[in-house]
Amino acid sequence: MKDSSSGLVVHLVAQRAGQRFSLPVSSVREVLPLPELEPVPLAPAALLGSFQLRGEIVPVVCPDSLLAIEYPETPPAVLALLQEGDALCALAFDRVLGVVSLSPSDLLPHPLSLQRPWMAHLCVDPKHQLVTVLDGAALVGAIIERLRFAAVTA
Repeated sequence: MKDSSSGLVVHLVAQRAGQRFSLPVSSVREVLPLPELEPVPLAPAALLGSFQLRGEIVPVVCPDSLLAIEYPETPPAVLALLQEGDALCALAFDRVLGVVSLSPSDLLPHPLSLQRPWMAHLCVDPKHQLVTVLDGAALVGAIIERLRFAAVTA
């Protein structure tokens, strides 16, 4: 969602392993508590399982490897359900911190953006915390590609 008068973009801010990440709300369909998951046989470790939501099967991905998180402190407890076109998946986070409006002028290039284009920018939120600003479309594309690759190699 973008406020056309100010140029601000509304982002959902979530936390994983003590780090803050934001996603544009235009990529987030909804947020929900982590449900009981069905295991997916031969799935890569990042695929925690799947669940059914209103007739749709939703894969749940732990974003640690995608987001360069090396030592997760706690198991995830909440999901951000992401949708880009027909692609649907859920990212598991520790908790959701709220929403924030970000100005494009406040964004700095992320040092990992060349290797991980979905980790597009960095910013400092109103509570003076460093936040990795994620590109929702690039992130969903990377998740789908990794799941597709894992299915082919399995």
